[in-house]
Amino acid sequence: MTTGRDEHKLKVSVSSFRRWVHATLSDEVSRSQVTVPRDEVEPGEEAQID
Repeated sequence: MTTGRDEHKLKVSVSSFRRWVHATLSDEVSRSQVTVPRDEVEPGEEAQID
């Protein structure tokens, strides 16, 4: 079984690659983890779908 790393000929460990992504693309990573605060909603005022 090959991994994505093998298929793309990545010559470093996955953890090294993740460290590089975090160091190089930290702004983009931070933006993707933004949580938007919401006001409280009374029961029955809106529906949510998972």
